[in-house]
Amino acid sequence: MFDLGTALDTAIKTWSVVHTPFLPPDRVVEVLGTLEQRADVHGLAWGGYPQAERCRLAIAPIELRLEEQQPPLALVRITGNFLFDAATYSDFEQAIANGGLEEGDYGDVILLGERGAQVILIPEKVSTLQKELKQVRTVPVTVDLCDWSELAVAPPNGNPSVPSKHHCAWMPWPQPDLGFPAVR
Repeated sequence: MFDLGTALDTAIKTWSVVHTPFLPPDRVVEVLGTLEQRADVHGLAWGGYPQAERCRLAIAPIELRLEEQQPPLALVRITGNFLFDAATYSDFEQAIANGGLEEGDYGDVILLGERGAQVILIPEKVSTLQKELKQVRTVPVTVDLCDWSELAVAPPNGNPSVPSKHHCAWMPWPQPDLGFPAVR
């Protein structure tokens, strides 16, 4: 379980960037609000893409720049034939939990219809999911690491330079040129 006090103490005492587990949207807003009230630390949220709901935070002393310190993330694809046994978001979450991951180990689950889903993870958990996740509902699956250019999420509409407090649009889009403007 994430403890903000411990993360703040670690960041200040070690003069380093501390990365949190994935947090739900309400907790991200709460923690960022707390950090904004402090003069000694600051934070940045990132969930892999601007509209991400579940994010990790980078927390550091105010003197350390966070623009280049986004929390490390990995993108995996869970592939199976879901044509005759469609899986929901909850089905994938349950399968991920059965594969040994906790709620803080993964971010958004992006459904790909009959092809499966993509999941954003803490990089250290990729091998665990690859070894342990063999089935979603009744469908046998494989788990493969993806390049971020394969992320199946459309860029944000409207003005991408204005972050929303309800999403993790707190850092620039990390991928190389994907044919749309980076979030700044």
